[in-house]
Amino acid sequence: MLNEYLGFLFHMQLFSSHALLKRVISYYHKLHKTFQKMIRLFSTTYLLLFSLFIWAQQRVEPSDLENSLLPAVAVAGEAPISFSLLDRMKHYKVPGVSIAVIQDGKLLWAKGYGVTNTETGQAVDENSLFQAGSISKPVAAMGALRLVQEGKIGLQTDINSYLTRWKVPENRFTKQKPVHMQGLLSHTAGMTVHGFPGYTQSDEFPSVETVLNGEGNTPAIVPDTLPGTFMRYSGGGYTVAQLAVEEVAEKPFADFLESAVLSPLEMSHSTYAQPLPQALHGNASAAFDSEGNMAEGLWNNYPELAAAGLWTTPTDLAKFCISIYESYSGLQEKVLSREMVKTMLQPVKEEYSYALGLGTYRKGDTLFFGHGGKNRGFTNNMKASATHGMGIIIMTNADKGGNLAEEIMRGADLLYQWGIPKQKLVKPYPLSQSEINAVKGSYRLDLPGVNDYLIEVKVGDSGLWIYDPQGTDNHLIPTSSLEFFDSDSGSSVSFEVDDKGKATGFIYAGEYQFRKLKL
Repeated sequence: MLNEYLGFLFHMQLFSSHALLKRVISYYHKLHKTFQKMIRLFSTTYLLLFSLFIWAQQRVEPSDLENSLLPAVAVAGEAPISFSLLDRMKHYKVPGVSIAVIQDGKLLWAKGYGVTNTETGQAVDENSLFQAGSISKPVAAMGALRLVQEGKIGLQTDINSYLTRWKVPENRFTKQKPVHMQGLLSHTAGMTVHGFPGYTQSDEFPSVETVLNGEGNTPAIVPDTLPGTFMRYSGGGYTVAQLAVEEVAEKPFADFLESAVLSPLEMSHSTYAQPLPQALHGNASAAFDSEGNMAEGLWNNYPELAAAGLWTTPTDLAKFCISIYESYSGLQEKVLSREMVKTMLQPVKEEYSYALGLGTYRKGDTLFFGHGGKNRGFTNNMKASATHGMGIIIMTNADKGGNLAEEIMRGADLLYQWGIPKQKLVKPYPLSQSEINAVKGSYRLDLPGVNDYLIEVKVGDSGLWIYDPQGTDNHLIPTSSLEFFDSDSGSSVSFEVDDKGKATGFIYAGEYQFRKLKL
């Protein structure tokens, strides 16, 4: 209508010599001014409403997320399912959860749920301490890279040149290529020992050299493949990096990380001190097993500080994530320079997504980074963006908190539209009994240096399940006779068969090879 009016006005001006037309034009000039006022009023109102809409989108309250948890897999033809946080905590037997959400490079909100101790009933709040597990690694990596930035450690210099109290054992692999800090932080150094079980309160707390020599409760940490050949997750490698940082900094690892990383980032509720100082016990969560039973002695201790020794909160880890965003975006540099953060986020080998202490991936123009964490009785996850300043950190005090954290993360993505991987929509395939029999059995993870991770594929309620030694049950949803999805994690499970149609193994999540055991 407005376009039609303006067109009519233009044509009227062509005949302005006529008195009547002049009066008509004068009238339409007044009408035009009225329209202009209306347009300005409409524009102002529209902008106000649009701003309110954007503000409302950003002001997603914790209560919105608390009732929006999503499973990994949605089944075609079935009604959508969402869960409440408290219900899923009961389902997974997770006594306590702590969450922090980042938006636009700021901490948007943080909140705790449940209890830190089922005997005392102490509530989880945003300052409750949790063991970070392997989320210790990226924070430790930032400390190591601070020394690289200062020219005190070379990323590709033989790590033995910095070690005096212990040396990486020389063998046929290290004679060809040395172990260096870049390899240790990216899990490409060929080092052994995947992770650590920790030590109970009654165990003698060993030195880092004792751990490296295999005189604790894990094997000796050595390079058993050619450094730089491939990525193999190694908490052992991070323990070597820990000793190197300690020797170069000439102070205990926990003290150096406090001064170089935790203090500059104002991570005031974080520490690498192990065992945890008595003064902090009252604010620390106990650990709980897969049945929700509280650990004897409340938690384990970890001398492998860089790999597993950090006590922290989601709020403090949010500060860590925000610092990466700020450096990467050129806003400010609290610990690492922009160039060093870019190095930290660059995968060392193109075929792997792991960089220096962090897993990374791109989706469109968004660069995501993150890490999971698992100690005895603690399971955590952290994902954030270096380019857009959003993210979420979830810490739980239970062995079965991993799937819960993923459900929280998917719910957060639905509300905030971050672009974190969403649900998978699958159409179930009806398995025959012969197809079930073909894939049932015992399987071993085929990974260099890991020989004792066994799982069972069995028939249970609603079909096939994977049972692993951690006490986790994973329901498999078939999409064909050999293709499945893990209903909790959404990971793919692809079986391989021989010429008789019997399974010989399967690949989990497109990466982890399992071989079937012959009975």
